Amino acid sequence: MNLSKTALVAIFGGMALIVIIFLLQLSGVIDIFKTKNIPRGTLTLWASEPEEIWKPILEKVKGQLPGVKINFVSKPEDTLRQELIEAFASQQGPDIWIMPSELVRRDKDKILPLPFAPETFRNNYIDTAEDELIFDSQVWGLPISFNTLALYSNTDMLNSAGIAKAPSDWDEIKEATKFLTKRDDRGRITQSGIALGPASNIPLAKEIFLSLLWQQGGDVLSPDEKTVIIQEGIEIERDRIIPAQTTLSFLSEFSNPSLTHGGWLSTFKDSEEEFSKERVAMIIGDEKTQNRLLEKNPRLNFRITRFPQLRSTNKEVVFGKTKAILISKSSKNQELAWLYASTLVSYDFSQDYLSATFSLSPRRDLFNLQRQDDKLKTFADQMLIARSWPNPDPARINPILENMIDSVGIGRQTPSQAVTQVHQKLKLIIEGK
Repeated sequence: MNLSKTALVAIFGGMALIVIIFLLQLSGVIDIFKTKNIPRGTLTLWASEPEEIWKPILEKVKGQLPGVKINFVSKPEDTLRQELIEAFASQQGPDIWIMPSELVRRDKDKILPLPFAPETFRNNYIDTAEDELIFDSQVWGLPISFNTLALYSNTDMLNSAGIAKAPSDWDEIKEATKFLTKRDDRGRITQSGIALGPASNIPLAKEIFLSLLWQQGGDVLSPDEKTVIIQEGIEIERDRIIPAQTTLSFLSEFSNPSLTHGGWLSTFKDSEEEFSKERVAMIIGDEKTQNRLLEKNPRLNFRITRFPQLRSTNKEVVFGKTKAILISKSSKNQELAWLYASTLVSYDFSQDYLSATFSLSPRRDLFNLQRQDDKLKTFADQMLIARSWPNPDPARINPILENMIDSVGIGRQTPSQAVTQVHQKLKLIIEGK
């Protein structure tokens, strides 16, 4: 079908208007709800948070944009993508949805790219957000939240062990754990120093592994994500190491009971559960971890410090994860969907969402504000060194990495065996496409 010149002008004119309004709205120069001729219609929004989180936010938007009706649907994050696939197959998909940015590349056929240049995105959001949302010279989503990792330490346990300050690097972690790990007369572990090692009882084991892997200069895939490099070695001070193997070996030390610092076992419960019951002195968690811990034990006394780094490093790095608002390519109200999405990530509304979900914002203009929040400061401080991983196939790759970490953590495989096996499995997924 050939479009007339008039039709083409109307289409591109509409997209240009969206860009202008979005940029002004994002920067706080104008309020789109005070402009005239805003389209009216009905939009469907999917997100993983429960409806009670979103209800006050959507009501606030409705107060300024009464002509737009929002059908909100809450979907569990672990099944959201599959439900999206099924919904779009039956032409019942949402106009707008929110999901982890690592899934964006895999689902780009369903997503409408943003109608502005990547440079505009980079000017408004931290560098980490672009790793998963800018590719093929286009911007594919609007970042709405960000999460990263930090070290949680039981203050009373550290004080009892004569440790005045939480460890800041991995050498200090190893040394502190020797004093924090306790055994009874039979040699059984009664208190663990830190929850590291297997993946089965450490919720963020994959993210911890990737952080340490990157700190050593290693990676799972090549920058173009077309080649598996997890088994590749690098030169460090005339020595050749395979970062994936040395990372697994280091983590497994903490679950080896024959070592003085090896106090975390696969038989223990979830690391957050053990920390809340004061049976482990240190764990790695994200922003939301602190609220869950205090719900389980309101009297728990802990401090939060930056994610440990290598002592000799010149470049700090820690895993970070972005969530983004995405617009359906098949939406019948694309212009309205973009305007609504840009409102949700605007200065005021993004703060409402972040407060409700206890998350960080990847917006540059909110960075210093978040550093003033006592509960978020440590995490906000790390946002600029955080790195995300645009996982090309999370459903298949994540279990493979977690099984690798677990098999070495419980001594079922050596690091060399585990990395070799994972390399082969990932090649079938990545290079077999």
